[in-house]
Amino acid sequence: MLLSSDVASYAGFLFPAAVEAAGLASQSEAYFNGARFLGPARFTGATFSIAGVWFEGARFGSIANFDGAVFTGAAEFRQAQFEHAFHMRGARFNRDAWFVGAIFEAAVFADNAQFAGEAGFGSCKFSGPVEFCSACFRAGAGFEGSRFEDEANFDDVDFKGPVWLRDAAFQKPPSFHRARFADMRRVLAGGARFPVIESPVSNRLERLARSLRSS
Repeated sequence: MLLSSDVASYAGFLFPAAVEAAGLASQSEAYFNGARFLGPARFTGATFSIAGVWFEGARFGSIANFDGAVFTGAAEFRQAQFEHAFHMRGARFNRDAWFVGAIFEAAVFADNAQFAGEAGFGSCKFSGPVEFCSACFRAGAGFEGSRFEDEANFDDVDFKGPVWLRDAAFQKPPSFHRARFADMRRVLAGGARFPVIESPVSNRLERLARSLRSS
């Protein structure tokens, strides 16, 4: 199914087959609240207007691909469910991006994905691996209360603002190799739970995790 750039609302819509929206240039606000995507949803290279886009409570039953997408306005993915792979390689968020309460099977926010506004990933569940490699968070990045049940890769991430990890739970040691933090005093990780790390700790956040366990 091809999407039209002129239609503003697909709220509650059932997409029974693949959705082809690669290169879509949205002309107004776009609503996909509560929509169900049974087949692959391809939004690669799409541009969403300054008015914003809403996928709140949407459910993706197959791969959801937003590689290279540009979110000119706010992006709302609160409570969305991604039952298969979710890709946002090189995506750009010019305003706030909200994924609070979303459920991911496997997610990739990598390859220089840019978050210019607040990035809210609080209370998310990551059932499979998640990658933020080489992403840039120019404002706050919030992961408070989220559960990471598989590998979490933050290698080479640039955190230019505060990082909230309060009460986050990691079942496997997260990787922060070469990650850059503008100010470690703004990494707030009280109550975060990390697995015991038996090997020597080589990066700053893992050292912080050990200090939290010993306090």
